Amino acid sequence: MNCPKCDSVMQEGCSSANISLSWIDRQKLRQFVFQDEDLAKAGIKNILPWKGEYFLAFNCLGCKLLVVDYSRKYDRSEIPPAVSG
Repeated sequence: MNCPKCDSVMQEGCSSANISLSWIDRQKLRQFVFQDEDLAKAGIKNILPWKGEYFLAFNCLGCKLLVVDYSRKYDRSEIPPAVSG
């Protein structure tokens, strides 16, 4: 995958969600009280100890940009080999 900012080839790897992978809409940050969206759907796992989950990700070291595909969760034994390289 190429970086959407600089068009360099991004490193393939994984992003880890040891507790939760969350996202907050910029408009929500302007509010006094807001709640993030739990993209990892960790639920009760946010409170209890649990093993981490992994998501395929692409990293541009130059731009410091991380693109995470959270459409599927993996445990360490399920992570597929890199597509390129």
